[in-house]
Amino acid sequence: AVTVELANHCGAKLRKPLSGAPPAVGSEVVLGVRPEHFFEAGEGDCDIAVKADVAEHLGSVSYVYANAGPEELIIEREASRQRANGDHMVVSIKAGRSLLFDKSGARIR
Repeated sequence: AVTVELANHCGAKLRKPLSGAPPAVGSEVVLGVRPEHFFEAGEGDCDIAVKADVAEHLGSVSYVYANAGPEELIIEREASRQRANGDHMVVSIKAGRSLLFDKSGARIR
């Protein structure tokens, strides 16, 4: 397993199990999370505060285009949990639902 420290998120850390060799200590990696793999605050392994820039309501789901510091995120939400443009919210990610990539874009497993 590897522990990933999320830059610009108050030292938030996520412990991610890997089946192969971990990246070198201190190396920069990219954490990928699909829109449908964001959860309500406290439901995952790591919470992240975001600001909704645009909320696109599409019937049973909404897509929230948000930013968490310099990172831009797309978050899928149930229609019953709609957000308005400019809202601040906290979302959670689960280690098992995230992907790691090295600087070249190759997936780290």
